[in-house]
Amino acid sequence: MKKRVAAICLLFALSACSKNETKPFKIGLINFVLGKVYLIGKDGTEISAKAGLPLDSGMKIKTVGKDSICEVYIAENAIKLFGDSIVSVDVLAHDSETESDNSIFKLEKGRVMGIVKNKLMKNENFQINTPTCTAAVRGTTFFVSHEKKSSSVSCIDGKVEVSSPKSKPVVVEENENAEVSKTQKIKKSDIDKDKAVALKKDSEIKELTPENKETFTKIDSGDAKSRDSVRKKIKRINYPDKKDSKGNSKDDESGSADVFFFKSND
Repeated sequence: MKKRVAAICLLFALSACSKNETKPFKIGLINFVLGKVYLIGKDGTEISAKAGLPLDSGMKIKTVGKDSICEVYIAENAIKLFGDSIVSVDVLAHDSETESDNSIFKLEKGRVMGIVKNKLMKNENFQINTPTCTAAVRGTTFFVSHEKKSSSVSCIDGKVEVSSPKSKPVVVEENENAEVSKTQKIKKSDIDKDKAVALKKDSEIKELTPENKETFTKIDSGDAKSRDSVRKKIKRINYPDKKDSKGNSKDDESGSADVFFFKSND
């Protein structure tokens, strides 16, 4: 009898554990969109970006038009894309051995802001790369822009380490700017007052929506249902193989089917 009771208790325990996952799971969530913004999946298909859509490694975000904006949260940290920009998500990962997070983005063109609210641990990494430089931080607010063959990194809070193939790493501090090209060493200079005011204004970002906050809380707690739901959305963005005659996803769990898919020409 005791063995039977023990076996039943074990089954209940296993059932309870199956409802939650302990495997690390790191994503980004689109929090705010203004103008024309698109999320590009791994197969090159674009969808109109909207708040609540997940962002995973291998995806891209594209803003079209000088006034378009997209804000994405990665837990407490965030990136903000400005007009006519393309950012690819190279790495969004959690290392269970070191309990550290790694977020690596590549700015293909345009301008993006990175916000790291809390100081990162020794093994953690948050960086934005361009074809000419790498901007890595521990806790700061900074801007990175890239056009043609040159990049610019502006820091308005904290410190950013900027490196390039042609130059030793340079630490850019508050109200400093670094210009980087493929053929020259990094040039650092002070940011004038007018530009500093403009950057402060550009650094404003919307608070995390209640819906996104709830999603982060659930997946961080290991809620299997929430994680499965996010994974399905990621899969549909990367490989949208189920569409109706209008190109809308048929199996959107939110009940909406207003996401338009089309092939990227980039």
